[in-house]
Amino acid sequence: MSIPSDIYDSARFDELLALLQQLVGPLHYGTVELTFHQGKLVQLEKKEKLRVADTRPRN
Repeated sequence: MSIPSDIYDSARFDELLALLQQLVGPLHYGTVELTFHQGKLVQLEKKEKLRVADTRPRN
């Protein structure tokens, strides 16, 4: 899949990528959902999961 050249802006794409890296940060477990309307990013959802070690004694 390729992005049509008439809507692709390299500088804007790089700016968006930097913003996403800043907002998402190091995500170890979870999901990121991007919502677009009419070809523009309007919402970013980040759901992060924390894994808790089982510290109960084993029988």
